Amino acid sequence: MFSTVTMHAQTLPDLPPVKESRTDLRQTFAKETQKLKNESAAVDAKEMDKIRRQVPKNNWTKKQVILVSAIVVALVGLAIVLAYNTKRCVRREPSGCNFNDDFDCQCVECAGD
Repeated sequence: MFSTVTMHAQTLPDLPPVKESRTDLRQTFAKETQKLKNESAAVDAKEMDKIRRQVPKNNWTKKQVILVSAIVVALVGLAIVLAYNTKRCVRREPSGCNFNDDFDCQCVECAGD
């Protein structure tokens, strides 16, 4: 049930000892914090307000707008044509024929005529 597998030992590179102490970390954080405070103090409020109020630009080209409009018009036209031409057939000639299978099947009387 248990199997023994031989594993090769991995050698890890020797890492240099950690030299930073708490005071070094505090100094590093203090420097970074001061740097960020200086950068934020130099920001122009009017410029930031202008950037914040910018309206996102419409990235659609004229060609894309025309293409999408043509597709929409074609789909609406197809829906209208299908709705107009799909009437329920009340009486067929010859009787009992199926439009899908018979080429000679004709609708003699439609519902709503």
